[in-house]
Amino acid sequence: MYFLAAILFCIFLNIPYLNAVIVPRADTLRVFDIFYFFYNDFFYHNTFPQWNPYYLHGITSYLFQIETLTPANYFLMMVGKLFHIQNVLLLYKLSVLLEQIMFVTGIFFLSRLLFSNRITSLFVSVCASGSIIWYSQIYFNFRLYYLTPFILFFLILFYIKKQPRYFWLACLWQLAQVIGNPPYFPCLYFFTFLLMNVLLAFNYKDAVRTFLDSKHWKSPLWILFLVLTILYAWFMFSIKKDYGMDIWQRDPVSGAVTLDSFQRHAGNPNLDELLHSLFFANPMTLKVGNWDDNSVYFGLLPILLLCYAIRYARSKLFNVMLIIAAVLLTFTLGGVLSTFIYHVPLMAYFRHVGLLCSLLKIFLILIAGYGFDTFCSSTNKKQLMGLMVMAVIILFLPDLFYPDHQKALQDNLSKFNLFSSEGLHFISTHGYFIAAALLVIMGACFLKRGRMIAVYVILSLTVLDVMIFQNNVFQKLFRIPKDREFLVESFNTRQTPYQTQRGLLPDDPKQKQAYELLFSPLARIVYPDVFAVIQYDHCSPNTSLEVFNQGYYWLKGVNKNLPALLGGCLYPKIRYYQDVIGYGSNDQAEELIKGLNSRLTNTLLIASAKDAFPSVQTGNAFSSDAIQTKVTAYQPDTITIQTVVTQPKGVFLSYFDGYHPAWKAKVNGVKTKIYEAYGAYKAIFIPQGKNVIQIYFDNGVVSVIFFAIIFFSVLFVVHWMFEVISALKRPE
Repeated sequence: MYFLAAILFCIFLNIPYLNAVIVPRADTLRVFDIFYFFYNDFFYHNTFPQWNPYYLHGITSYLFQIETLTPANYFLMMVGKLFHIQNVLLLYKLSVLLEQIMFVTGIFFLSRLLFSNRITSLFVSVCASGSIIWYSQIYFNFRLYYLTPFILFFLILFYIKKQPRYFWLACLWQLAQVIGNPPYFPCLYFFTFLLMNVLLAFNYKDAVRTFLDSKHWKSPLWILFLVLTILYAWFMFSIKKDYGMDIWQRDPVSGAVTLDSFQRHAGNPNLDELLHSLFFANPMTLKVGNWDDNSVYFGLLPILLLCYAIRYARSKLFNVMLIIAAVLLTFTLGGVLSTFIYHVPLMAYFRHVGLLCSLLKIFLILIAGYGFDTFCSSTNKKQLMGLMVMAVIILFLPDLFYPDHQKALQDNLSKFNLFSSEGLHFISTHGYFIAAALLVIMGACFLKRGRMIAVYVILSLTVLDVMIFQNNVFQKLFRIPKDREFLVESFNTRQTPYQTQRGLLPDDPKQKQAYELLFSPLARIVYPDVFAVIQYDHCSPNTSLEVFNQGYYWLKGVNKNLPALLGGCLYPKIRYYQDVIGYGSNDQAEELIKGLNSRLTNTLLIASAKDAFPSVQTGNAFSSDAIQTKVTAYQPDTITIQTVVTQPKGVFLSYFDGYHPAWKAKVNGVKTKIYEAYGAYKAIFIPQGKNVIQIYFDNGVVSVIFFAIIFFSVLFVVHWMFEVISALKRPE
């Protein structure tokens, strides 16, 4: 019953977000952009695209797959395809809801393992689900920790029961948490996984000896984890060469950061501000990063119980939670400890130390759970009086932190609204604690069954508290204005159109609607991925850029105007050439580009030895526009073109979409060579006559791993669903 109540409460909190006019923003919007791109192609073509033509003249989609799409995203894509769902925004929101349900399931399972009272699991789950803010910064404010409870759950089971399968399940869940998060998150996960194991091993030394048993290493789960880890590492290593990085304070080659950047990039939370936010949800999110990256509030009564736990709770696992919380707090503040952690293997690749407060919050919630559990079981009147003293202290904290607090409340009393920020402070600090304190005394000292009454009142007040908090969060969401609600249709699936020529602004009505919506100031940060939703090929987007196609990156380095000149707004993306020059290296290509000047746009440069490609030059006047061209089929990673070439020696076709060695081509069903043009684009030889040209993306083993990640992700969600069904069948 409690488990089902926890899940239903999580769903209830998310119902308002399902409104069509509620649109995510910043990084959460970027994740939706990628979700839309993958699902839209899957919806119409039954496959997932490995190439994104809308991102700066084309780039492989692997990195975007790894850092944005979670197992829940893939699973909902399958569901959407099965039921022919065209509302992609709704499908995306449901996938985020599924991620939250997975998180709440993990926190509930972990609580049942840690605490003796069943109701404590519900209390902790309410605090956890009521603390989630995902609409703007889904990475640091949710996905950073969303599978951590399950990982900790299986680790603790391993150290208690000494059964190796639990350790490898923890490893597999840790690997699953990597999917859908930025590539540098695994560095942090390695550290936290190591920290949890060191602390647990110190307290459960007998379990460590199981690693010496050969049976430990014969587990099928260990073999599965090893294979998946190797595949993931190989995949990341293989795709690294596809991208050029221009990320502030990162080494462009290794990707590592300096110690100062590690400690200070995006800022560190101020301890005073952190306490304000923790106690009073003011500010609602900490003023670090983009100011939407970290929220720590999970209710005021839980903070009281957290203090109570620190004073009275005693157990091995409680000490583990307390130490982890202390380490994370010191770490995120950027103190001396962070200097030591920087030298832990892989941690030099991590940054945003100051954005780890949401992970800290999870361990604070668990510590508060120990306080609630101790209160449920304790008969010690001295402990209860200690709780009363703490309640009185916290009762007067607003007046200590906010000298004008009382006056502000009185000024707003006439327009008092329970679900306003003033209502939150009023309920949380005055009537809230006075009522709770009296009930605790009555329950502990006077009433026969008063303890359970007090427990349910505390739980009810916490539910009210986090609901008020979530309502305040909801009021700040990005909404489509009423007079523009028709824009919502732009988030439905649409057949991918072929765009003959890149441009600056779309002409198609649907594309215009999506452009207007996604470039709204309320959307905050805009990335090039946004054009995957608009399905518009922009010649030179003014967006936030961090990674580039290697060819585009090189060409821009030669001259920042070259991408726009060659493959931008001036000419069609498909052009034909008879004047062709080969080059052996990028240095030679750079010399040719600088030497050709005005002839550059009429001369094709291809990566080939001088005599290693067909000669098509006739000396006669030639116009690319004279050749009949028709695009008969188009997907992000496949294009079919029909041409009629009258030139006796044939011509070279250049497709001004990014080059990659995995691009393949067939002319009239016969495989033909694709040349790298201008160090960044594609070119192929076309003979005289009618031709059907198919250009498609096939990356061999990398493509296999690409689809294997999707397959594993879906199986992972199915495994989780079986765990949930089993939990529902088991008696509480």
